[in-house]
Amino acid sequence: MLVLVLVLVLVSKVGAEHDVRAGLVAEQRPEQLRAGVEANLAARGVERPDVVNLRRADRPPGTQAEGDRVVDLDSRLAEPIAQRDQGKIGGIGLSNVAADDVRLDREAVDALSGIAPCAG
Repeated sequence: MLVLVLVLVLVSKVGAEHDVRAGLVAEQRPEQLRAGVEANLAARGVERPDVVNLRRADRPPGTQAEGDRVVDLDSRLAEPIAQRDQGKIGGIGLSNVAADDVRLDREAVDALSGIAPCAG
């Protein structure tokens, strides 16, 4: 007998907002990321998404942060990690990354979360 199990995961994305005049605008500061998660929770009527994708806006393709909207990676990751530790989100996903970026981001996540980096 074959049993098919379907797992549905609720994923949200933060790090940019739609502006009527400017289109998609980077929102990378920690307070903006927190507000983005809170807005997603309210809009979807859920208490906790399984994953929140963090939009990368520090290089093409897509929306790029400019001026005071530019935030270093450690600061951008700190807020979602804090929300994960508080139980508000299940995990953190990364958007618009290449293989080398994932390696760097994983090291940053490991350092911020206190997890020992994995080899490979």
